[in-house]
Order: sequence, then structure tokens, then C-alpha cells
Amino acid sequence: MIVVFDTNIWKANLYLRSEVAAAVKFFLNKKSAKVGLPEIVKLEVEHHLRKDIEKDRSQIISGHSKLLAYFGKIHEVKLPEGAQIDELVAGYFNETGFDIKGVPLRWSQKIGQAVKVYSTEERRDTR
Repeated sequence: MIVVFDTNIWKANLYLRSEVAAAVKFFLNKKSAKVGLPEIVKLEVEHHLRKDIEKDRSQIISGHSKLLAYFGKIHEVKLPEGAQIDELVAGYFNETGFDIKGVPLRWSQKIGQAVKVYSTEERRDTR
């Protein structure tokens, strides 16, 4: 059995690291099932994961700055930066615990989907 998750399922369940994802992982392991990972979904998930990490990082920095203003002096917060984020995103699917089977797409499909994804992101960023 091969199960394919849409990008929204990966994202909505903390990139399949939530309690629900743990139950799904247990079920799939019991059934010896694989997770089919279309290349476009992989690219979308990596894109969203990076953006979410950067957003969360910015919120922590902003919150830390406010606390610093309140207290005058607090411990520095060490947050992941460029190379660490790149490494996490690049190795993300290897660390999921799922038995993943890649599903390559033809170039014409990839280009059309990639244009759709990035044009959607640009519209969101300008709002």
C-alpha cells in the first residue's frame, strides 16, 4: 500500500510530527505501507517548512526584544540560522520516520505546479 499526503496534510499536522501523525505512522508501519512523495509535494513542503521556521524565528526575536525592554537584561536566545535551517529543511524527509517512495514528475508538470505555488505565495506576501 502506498499513501500520498497533500502538502496541506503535512503542514496542518506540524509537518507530520503531531500526535495524529504518530498514530498514522504507527498504522502505516503495521501495514508495511509506504508514503508516496510526489516531487512537487516535496518542494512545496520544503518551501512552507522554511517559511514557517523563518516566521517563528522572527516572532521569537520580536518577543525577546519586548522582554528585554521590560526587564532591561535577560539571557540571550540562541536560534537556528541560515545553514542550520538549510540543513534541517534538506534532511527533513529523511527524519520523518516514514518509509518514503519518491514520485518524480515530468518537467512540464513541475514547471506548471511550481509557477502556481510561487505565484500564490507572492500574492499572499503582498497582502
